[in-house]
Amino acid sequence: MPVADSIYISYNNSRLAYDPVEIALHLNRDGSFSTSFEIPEKYTILALKYAGRKSDLVVTDGFDLELGAEGKRFDSTIHYKGDGNIVAGFVAAHAMNRGLMENYLVPMQPRFADTAPTFKKAMADLEQAEVAYLNEHMSGLPTDFVHFWVNYYHFYSYFAMLQYPLLHEMALQKNYYVRQVRPSNYAIVRDIPDLFNDSILYVPTYRMYLDQLYRMKLDADGYSNLQEGTESQRFRQDDSLITLYFMKMLPMTMEYSMASLIYSNVRHQSIARTEHLLEIFRERWPGSQYLTPIQQQLAIMKRLAKGEKAMDFTISTPQGAVVKLSELKGKVILLCFWSGDYEQGILDLKLTNKLFNRFKDSGAAFVFVSIDGNDQVWKAYIDKYKISGMHTHVNGWKSMLAELYGIQSVPTFFLIDKQGRFATGAGEVPLPRFGDALAGKIEELLKE
Repeated sequence: MPVADSIYISYNNSRLAYDPVEIALHLNRDGSFSTSFEIPEKYTILALKYAGRKSDLVVTDGFDLELGAEGKRFDSTIHYKGDGNIVAGFVAAHAMNRGLMENYLVPMQPRFADTAPTFKKAMADLEQAEVAYLNEHMSGLPTDFVHFWVNYYHFYSYFAMLQYPLLHEMALQKNYYVRQVRPSNYAIVRDIPDLFNDSILYVPTYRMYLDQLYRMKLDADGYSNLQEGTESQRFRQDDSLITLYFMKMLPMTMEYSMASLIYSNVRHQSIARTEHLLEIFRERWPGSQYLTPIQQQLAIMKRLAKGEKAMDFTISTPQGAVVKLSELKGKVILLCFWSGDYEQGILDLKLTNKLFNRFKDSGAAFVFVSIDGNDQVWKAYIDKYKISGMHTHVNGWKSMLAELYGIQSVPTFFLIDKQGRFATGAGEVPLPRFGDALAGKIEELLKE
């Protein structure tokens, strides 16, 4: 008999957006199941979850696999038959012996406190251990899969080095939130080479590397975006990135990098600037696969723009109360989408308690929407972190409300004025961690 009634398959469906796909498969009485689905990339990484255990699977078009495993020891007993079984078996064994692919950098977390030379040596040793494991177990593996596997870990290592300046500073300050990174931290970035290869754009860690490479190199030279000035002055780093992309990158890599820059910045720049950059992109790549997600994100930002009416929804609290957001009209509303699974954002949630105590009797309302779909988990997190305000929850990132509000990271805050309209543009609400700016904005709105 199966020890759980369902098995879950999940993967990311987009190069630009966080677009998780989760397929929940109900098992037959004998524990069997069957499914087929399209994959977005040449080699796509899947996560398999069953009875609290997790394993990796990497697939390509045409694989026809039969999975077998013991329910109570799911992750350590997986074996495959059928087309693609050699690749699938290698990945399953790797997950058991070396760990999940997404957890590659977990052993490096305490090493970000090390000096840059020591960190680089540890990173090289970790990558070499992956190469050694591959060499010992690569019999029968297709050449293109080996190419994918090597590049996955090689560019993951570069990505870790690109994260070193900030994470080293966080380790030194023993604080998740640092306002400034000391210039000496960036020395490691200058040693990272420019390596561009259009044939490996399907490798997710190569795209992670592309997203950070020139941004961090410009940071290393002190050339960053500005908080003030005209928009053309504020985005001086981004404009420099575009110049570097066009000067140095190969065509497909350049197309992705430009699209990723536009997409990731939609929330942080004016709609007019996004439309201008999108027009430049469309003229050069009129049939690009990236146009649709950028246009969709732009449409969300227009819906969330300052002065637009906030989309109504029902707040069903843990205590059983039911109220619509529109029924809070006349109050200034701080709306927050959050999840207890993302610890780095919990400080912001805790800091809202100070705001709640300061403004609860002044005509302000605090509404928290958890994307933790499980009822008990959601309620447990509220109790654990003692977050004051009105609470409701939705069923994950793909819920209608989360998509309506364009949620792709948490916590995400919105300020809504007394007329029920967005008081700032999306992404412009000051975070609680950054002092009194948010309190000042709430006070301004209460006086209107």
